[in-house]
Amino acid sequence: MLAGLKDLTGVTGVRGLYGRSLSDPAVAYNPVAADDPGWTASPAPNYAGWRFRNDVSKDGYAGLMFGYAVALEHFDQADLVAEVKDRVREVADHLMAHGLQIVDTKRQSHEHWPAVPLAMDDCRAS
Repeated sequence: MLAGLKDLTGVTGVRGLYGRSLSDPAVAYNPVAADDPGWTASPAPNYAGWRFRNDVSKDGYAGLMFGYAVALEHFDQADLVAEVKDRVREVADHLMAHGLQIVDTKRQSHEHWPAVPLAMDDCRAS
């Protein structure tokens, strides 16, 4: 599980940014056409040939954080716990550095993440 979550964030090459989905060229069941505009080639050195969806969302981040929370509840190995905490810190740093916006590899904020200054949901002050 942690390896998969690590790949979702590592494939983007941007600290704290996750890919909505990924395509590993070594996995035959998930082919992505080379000219598919919905996919971005990974710039990360450890992910040569991989592609990822660059249209990240708050729901995806919620799932990512849930996965990390589950890991913290079920693993007691110091190295795994430290790794999870580092990844969560990277996500928080990314969000804080961009005013609570998800900024993708094209330096764009996303429609799937509306900016709400004091809350990370769709609630608006009345």
